[in-house]
Amino acid sequence: MVRPAPSLVERARGTLLAALAAGGAPAAAAGDAALATALAEVLLQEPPDFERLARRWAEVGASHAASLDEGTRGALAFLRAHGLPPDDVAPPVGASPVARAFPVALRAWRSPRHLLAGTLAQATLTHPDPAAAWAAVALNVALACLLAGRLDLIPEVLEALRNNDAHREAPDVYETVERVPLLLRRDEVEAAGPAETATGALRWALWSALREPKLERGLAALADAPGAAMATGALLGARDGELAVPAPWIEAIHDHPRLVGLAEALAEGRTAAG
Repeated sequence: MVRPAPSLVERARGTLLAALAAGGAPAAAAGDAALATALAEVLLQEPPDFERLARRWAEVGASHAASLDEGTRGALAFLRAHGLPPDDVAPPVGASPVARAFPVALRAWRSPRHLLAGTLAQATLTHPDPAAAWAAVALNVALACLLAGRLDLIPEVLEALRNNDAHREAPDVYETVERVPLLLRRDEVEAAGPAETATGALRWALWSALREPKLERGLAALADAPGAAMATGALLGARDGELAVPAPWIEAIHDHPRLVGLAEALAEGRTAAG
């Protein structure tokens, strides 16, 4: 029996549950999961306030320092000390800005302008780096397509990057997206570069959304790359809906009923009061 296409609510739930199940269970990604959850909570408050987000993330950085990559940990420490984002970041840029970006797409999937602005804002709070920012945008454009039920991701992602001159500002991100349809096998994706960078996480997420039919298998392949797994989980969860996420994975997510409610509210455009 063919399962009917997931509804918007099922896709939204799947996005959050698969991302947090993939990124929240391993100790190495608990920090990124906490950042994504804080981002979702702040986005439910009107009007959007990235100063409030900066304060929340500074607190998360203090309590989850051991599970954040070095660049994110240092950026959040700077934010906590100075109240301002850092003005540079040492390469290579890790997967964190891409892994934690998905709540913006849940909130703004209907509005390309707000999706772009919100994704760039969350990325540059910790990583003032074009590759990090535009890789996060590319992921969220793809996620918005999937939430709308559209599976032909690559043309829309490339168009969004071109229309905003990202192909000039971050050519490595644009080239990563261009190459994804040419990678036919998993070993080709592995050979293209490490997963735990901004472009690596984007590559794995897009490739999996196009080529990997089974959510569980796709995320199991990234067990040693929790940031890339989190980004990939967001896309696979949006594509397949919450029923594709194994029940034991969901049960392992702390406070998952409340988090599912966050995902629904974001996708439906509700606020914390609504």
